[in-house]
Amino acid sequence: MRLIRLLILLISIMSFTLACTAGDLPQSQPVSTPTVLASEMPPRIPASTQVPPPLFFPPTPGTTPFPVWVTTFSDPILASLYGRRPDFQDDFSLLNRGWFYDVAGRPYYAHLGDGALILKLPEGKEKEDLMIYNPALNRRNFVLSFDLRFGETQPDDTVRFQFNPALDQNFSLDLSKDKNWSFHWNFQNDLKSITGAYDQFPPERINVLFIVQGSECAVYLNNAPLDYSSICMADTKFRPSSRSVSFHMIAFPDHTAIVNIDNVKMWDLDEVPVFLGQP
Repeated sequence: MRLIRLLILLISIMSFTLACTAGDLPQSQPVSTPTVLASEMPPRIPASTQVPPPLFFPPTPGTTPFPVWVTTFSDPILASLYGRRPDFQDDFSLLNRGWFYDVAGRPYYAHLGDGALILKLPEGKEKEDLMIYNPALNRRNFVLSFDLRFGETQPDDTVRFQFNPALDQNFSLDLSKDKNWSFHWNFQNDLKSITGAYDQFPPERINVLFIVQGSECAVYLNNAPLDYSSICMADTKFRPSSRSVSFHMIAFPDHTAIVNIDNVKMWDLDEVPVFLGQP
């Protein structure tokens, strides 16, 4: 009996060995982990330091191509800022960083609320213009980006961005809640303007971007080219003041008008190496 059990055990061991040799049993495989070289990985830029130049797509057949000034003027400037931190930025999550409005010649701190700069005109008897400014935005050549959102306003109420580099020079952009816009520039008392309409989907924010370099200036709305002037100002004339850059809320009487400004970012082009003649 013992001999028979021993023979059965030997036969079982031989069968198991043959099965492994023949590959009938699953074999463990080494785990292979892909290796990615650091040089092959795209650079990772924190979202807070990215400069998001407008993303342009080739025009589809039958559409109007972008104007020439986009490629000759604004594109190279925006490309030079990619990855560069703004020289000034404010998301209005902290204390007031130098925003003021004026009453009878005296500056008062502007109102912040819900993470935004609030331009508010109370109900009154006459048309009013509330101006808010920040001396830190006083630059000669710059790119300025900000978001705005209309609040309790009427269709004719208007938000204005204005730049006054000298007494006889200024330009401004007006955006009305009725989806109309006006771009004005005054060069040596020669006032010119152009108007149009824009798309708005309340309560979404509207992004506005300005580019000012030399005598030229351009404006984008929601990352799309809006307008351009080659004679915004004389390149040699710049007499800055604390109110050279300002935001306005312009409203008619008998109602309250509110607009919020947020995510203000400014790049000083006079500090960018490519504009200083550096490689």
